[in-house]
Amino acid sequence: MRSGLLLNAIVVLWLLSPQHAGAVSPTPVEMAEARQWAAAKFADAGKTGGAETFFSFTYDGKPSAGFLGTWNLKRAVRPLDAQRTEYTLTYFDPKTGLLIRCVGVENHDFPTVEWTLYFKNTSGKGTPILSDIQALDAIFAPKNSGDVLLHHFRGDSCTRDSFEPLRTMLAPGIDRRFAPVGGRPSNGEWPYYDLEWNGAGAILAIGWPGQWACRFTRDRGPGVRVRAGQELTHFTLHPGEEVRTPLITVMFYRRDWIGAQNMWRRWMFAQNFPKEHGKPVSAKLAGFCGNYFPGYRTNQKGEIKFIDRYIEEGIKLDYWWIDAGWYPCTGDWGPVGTWEVDRERHPGGLRVISDHAHSKGMQLILWFEPERVTKGSWLALNHPEWVLGGKDGGLGHAQQGAGLCARPQVGWAMATGGPASVRRLLPTDKLQHGEQRLDGLPVRLP
Repeated sequence: MRSGLLLNAIVVLWLLSPQHAGAVSPTPVEMAEARQWAAAKFADAGKTGGAETFFSFTYDGKPSAGFLGTWNLKRAVRPLDAQRTEYTLTYFDPKTGLLIRCVGVENHDFPTVEWTLYFKNTSGKGTPILSDIQALDAIFAPKNSGDVLLHHFRGDSCTRDSFEPLRTMLAPGIDRRFAPVGGRPSNGEWPYYDLEWNGAGAILAIGWPGQWACRFTRDRGPGVRVRAGQELTHFTLHPGEEVRTPLITVMFYRRDWIGAQNMWRRWMFAQNFPKEHGKPVSAKLAGFCGNYFPGYRTNQKGEIKFIDRYIEEGIKLDYWWIDAGWYPCTGDWGPVGTWEVDRERHPGGLRVISDHAHSKGMQLILWFEPERVTKGSWLALNHPEWVLGGKDGGLGHAQQGAGLCARPQVGWAMATGGPASVRRLLPTDKLQHGEQRLDGLPVRLP
């Protein structure tokens, strides 16, 4: 949400482009390791006296390791396409009606395995308390692996060292925990980790647009225990309710860590990145002017002036980005939760800026973050039932006096669930694409 973020996004996309990925291909040994891991966790789960679980949770005060092997377990497998096979493990507790699905995907072109957990109450009454859900809870690095090095990165803190690469030696007895702040997945920490040992390793990623946490523990036993998931979970499921965990991805490698990260980039482009006219997506250039206005409180004339200055300098932008502060707020952009245009600073609405950007060959992006709600905002006053914190808004204490949530105590502020839910958050229809001509809303959704 700062100019640095836009620059970082452009640089990262450029560095991740295929020409910078390096000519690396998986080896048969790497593919075999991923295949064996997937078989042990999915294909062979439960066949020999209990599943070899790689996730954990607490249910009714008891750790899952002590009872999950006694639950009913069904396995299913199906090909998704020529490159991927999907596995589904379904656990069922007949006593409480809790059903757990672990849906995993094994890639046949790269040594990657990924999965997501789903918890659903199939009974007619509330479940016992579910807590401490770890979508990943497994041991990596063999017992005699010697030095284990963790490659990781800072997240973005709007500082000079944002996205700085870091290395941490995981010596015996170490216990390191990482988590972002403010409910944003890359705020202060970056959810990608490269665990390296003796010319081998595993890249681990947490796919979650919210408050995650990851922990690396190396005691005197074998390997390094890695746990990752939503940072805080402690809830009951009402009849028919279902929740999911973050997506976890693991890539195994037997090479140097730089080559491994290049292989990861190849997999990302092959299996995850969207296509643009059948080709890999290209980097897009976006501009904005919020940092030139106190508190990011831009105005209609200022937005148009800056668009024209880019044109005058011969800088061709793909997108014009209106960042925070376009809604009613005083002092700075922090008081969020009233998602309507401030007509004093934007008398013509955002349509005037959108039309001007379109006339210059640009599309318009509008920043919008529904999960944070401050006291006194429209959402807090009119729909406190949508807010984890009610009419007081937010989830935690004020951050630097700006009314922002610091590290949430319970997860997300808003219980959003997709585009339809986003529309419900708007007090009027003034932000609908037809009236304001918005080309994109960079919304963070749980």
